[in-house]
Amino acid sequence: MSDIHPTAIIDDSVKLGDKVKIGPYCCLTGNVDLGDEVVLESHVIVTGNTKVGAQTHIYPFASIGHVPQDLKFGDEEVFLEIGARNRIREHVTMNPGTQGGGRPSTASGMLANGYPRRHSTPQARRYGF
Repeated sequence: MSDIHPTAIIDDSVKLGDKVKIGPYCCLTGNVDLGDEVVLESHVIVTGNTKVGAQTHIYPFASIGHVPQDLKFGDEEVFLEIGARNRIREHVTMNPGTQGGGRPSTASGMLANGYPRRHSTPQARRYGF
């Protein structure tokens, strides 16, 4: 049984796996397919032709599946596939590629961070991030 917050907006076209949890103010539109035990925290947007693998956890304010951020995009049909057991942290944006770029997909077991963490690399420390 899925747990869907009453403020979440979910199109009829969206496919939900078993034991999916969708938090407050999430918006799911288009040909979205969420695998089993996917968790969307509050304010997550998933749209387009997007498949999210089982046991993936997406944190607040992530934007998944919008049209490519590429000037070559010509309104062709594009796809995004996210593997299983991923953690997609706050403010991450994942979009499909443009025609000729293949079908973007992520590996399983990945961690995606939205912003670099302070002092996470020697370069960041050098430039004060």
